[in-house]
Amino acid sequence: MEPETIESTTVNGSNEVKINHPAKNIAMKILSLKVAAFLNWNVAQIRALPFKTQVDLLQDLMYFTNEERTVFEITNLEQVDLKATLPEFLFALVLFHRWALNTSMHRVTSNWQQRYGINEMSLRDENIICCPENIQKTISFLHESLQWEQMPKLLSFDCFQMPTETNDSIECKWSKATLISRDEFCAQICYDLGTSFFYQEDYKAAKELFHKCQEYSNLVTQQNMFASFDKNSLQVYIKACDPSVHKKSLLIKFSIHWRRKRRDKQATCIYVEN
Repeated sequence: MEPETIESTTVNGSNEVKINHPAKNIAMKILSLKVAAFLNWNVAQIRALPFKTQVDLLQDLMYFTNEERTVFEITNLEQVDLKATLPEFLFALVLFHRWALNTSMHRVTSNWQQRYGINEMSLRDENIICCPENIQKTISFLHESLQWEQMPKLLSFDCFQMPTETNDSIECKWSKATLISRDEFCAQICYDLGTSFFYQEDYKAAKELFHKCQEYSNLVTQQNMFASFDKNSLQVYIKACDPSVHKKSLLIKFSIHWRRKRRDKQATCIYVEN
């Protein structure tokens, strides 16, 4: 594919990057976004990709959902005026911050070499994105999102239009997006924040967020696939935050729970293959 050209400008003290996409690259970028939309923007599945691919996907999403067709540097995402932000760009921002929070919790993995190859982004890039200052911004952003009056829209497969031989312009049909209910949105955000505080060993804050997650989840009447957390895992987390339960017993129960999930997944794969 042809290389992209990048123009960096400073507007009101914020560093904005404008990416000029060669026509041959646009179709591949849109196709990637369509695949991510088909998978309901599942953060766990996005994180299974090589790290640079994850970053490229998120950066492309912010580019296409931004009216000005510019994106902030993903290693130092600046504050934006949320009141003037369209629902589709709000969704891109929420996905980025959920991804950043999730990445910060699971940085030490056994497949590090698979994630960083030749010409890939390095561990240094991940360190910048997941530095304490940026993660604190992410936590603040997600906490504030629980108070939003305007909800983001869940971007669907049909939102992104592939270019044709007669029309190579970038067109998106945001009318195909689905408005996320407040209850479903808050349930997922509370779960994300709760897991973060749990791994920081702030069990009091985690327990409060997990209980809020459960309350919001019980109010959801029609799920639009934004909330992707496992309800059994939520119950395990809630029990794990209870100080009356012996810590060693908690760890054993939590370990057994995840081993069972992996075993069930492997059994499903074997069944499908056969």
